[in-house]
Amino acid sequence: MALINYTGKNVLGVCLKGGEIIRFLPGINEVDDEKLQNVKAHPLFQARVSKGLIQIMAENLGKDGKRSIEDMIEHIPKIVDVKLLKKIIDTDGRDRVVKAAQEQLGKIKNPSKAKAEESDEHFQ
Repeated sequence: MALINYTGKNVLGVCLKGGEIIRFLPGINEVDDEKLQNVKAHPLFQARVSKGLIQIMAENLGKDGKRSIEDMIEHIPKIVDVKLLKKIIDTDGRDRVVKAAQEQLGKIKNPSKAKAEESDEHFQ
């Protein structure tokens, strides 16, 4: 699985030859390696890569087949895909990573509460 950082402000859908649509939300998205190879051939995807709207992030996998904790902690705040966050919570197993994913999921589900907590920090 590859991570794709999409810096656009809207949802991007790329249609593949078989009729399948790959959806990219703003932020970090996870894409199968096979689908990524098909998407890379699409001219509109290539144009967004060349403009810098899409960055294909390098695979930095450790011995256990997972990304390092530091990389995960750094990238999780950029993830807005609820399915990907739930997958991280269910499958990762590392406490710090799971906690960061749960916090991000909480911010997505309750944005007013997250905004209130951020504003309260100023007055402490």
